[in-house]
Amino acid sequence: MDEPRLPPKAYIPVTHTQATNLVCSHCLRGSQDPLRLCSQCRRVGYCNEACQSKDWKEHKPLCQEFQKVNNYDKSQPCPSRRGLEHSLLLARYLRDEEIRWAIFTDASSDNPYGRFPIQLITYGKKCQVCFRTPFHEGNSSFAAFSEAHSATDCTEFRTVAAYEAVMIAYSLARPPGRALVIRTEESRTRYLQPSKLAGWADYHQLFPDFSWAAQMTALEFAAAHPDAAQAVKLLATESASMVMTLFRALEDVLPDLPTRSKLCIHIVAADSKELTSRGIMEELLHYLPQLKTLTLAYVGPAVYGTDPPNLACSDCQRTGRRRVAIRHAATYHEFARSPEYAANPPDLVAGFNTGMGEIDVAGWRNSLGVVLDSATPAVFTAYTAMEAKVDSAMLRGLGARFVKYPQKNTWSAPSTTIQERYRQPGAEHRSNNYRFIIQGRTSSDVLE
Repeated sequence: MDEPRLPPKAYIPVTHTQATNLVCSHCLRGSQDPLRLCSQCRRVGYCNEACQSKDWKEHKPLCQEFQKVNNYDKSQPCPSRRGLEHSLLLARYLRDEEIRWAIFTDASSDNPYGRFPIQLITYGKKCQVCFRTPFHEGNSSFAAFSEAHSATDCTEFRTVAAYEAVMIAYSLARPPGRALVIRTEESRTRYLQPSKLAGWADYHQLFPDFSWAAQMTALEFAAAHPDAAQAVKLLATESASMVMTLFRALEDVLPDLPTRSKLCIHIVAADSKELTSRGIMEELLHYLPQLKTLTLAYVGPAVYGTDPPNLACSDCQRTGRRRVAIRHAATYHEFARSPEYAANPPDLVAGFNTGMGEIDVAGWRNSLGVVLDSATPAVFTAYTAMEAKVDSAMLRGLGARFVKYPQKNTWSAPSTTIQERYRQPGAEHRSNNYRFIIQGRTSSDVLE
């Protein structure tokens, strides 16, 4: 399989633990105690001088940008409660965060962090009451306030720490950044309707051995964190979110799904997340007893690599079943003009957390035009309610007919991000948090 050989920082995103100086910014080794900080920007930590020296070439341009952000904090009055409500303090912090983002102008597109360095600012250390940072004048320590650290918060922080520790350990052990996937061992003999399942609490009906399999997988990473088994479950569930979202959408749009012998799904705007998680798509073969051939086309400008002709597990291959992956590095409207598209027309188009209403809107209009004109059913997901609203507004503007309007996705991924703007009521941020299905065009839409 042709995979790019990338440094770990290219495929392991910046984490909360790295931003709070508990993960080396070069070798990504974790620590229970704060690491030595870069003396210039004081944003990244290292195990030792050797790691710091090896990282300097990549860190130098970022270091200068971080210092600009730090100088902004230093120039601002040190945040103080002064009788202000927590909501007002939070609103002021979020305003300042946008200013920090604007100051951080990462013009180096070839740095190994890609677009993630800004998370070192977002996830950085701050007081959870007044939101002051270590860079505000005269602020060198933080006090603990019980009002800002409930038992629920403590549990959430510990969960995220465990998730990140195991995620990093797994990624380093499985280069180039293969996502953690736990699959069923064999195919079902009877079809189980996904609509009969209420969500992850019912996942055991499809996968009775999931908890046991997660515990066995966690044994390899027990040294990374005491809660490794819980972290493995979260990582595996995050990967399974995609296939379960597809499974439910297929039931919604294909009445003959239980008896299908062939399926072809096109995944648009695919990038490393979809590609490194593609092993979980084997589950569609295992969930659909009559399915013999599953074809998945991964389409997007960021698509890379090639695959063997049959990715199905050995048991499936022995019974003549096939899982085929097509990779096409192009936009979807360009792919639609290719021989591969003609030879593999889709039964379903899918796009995960696309942000179509905000990113490359013109390109998305062209690609969505292909989907709508073909009248192929398409399922899309969004991180937040607002993102789903913006995306659906764009689709309505194109005359899309909605089979399912934006709704909470039963199979959304677990929340593993602690970010102040997403901790407000109604601002929940999860992968595949909302889903909506369209098919063809219509002159008038009527809500279900």
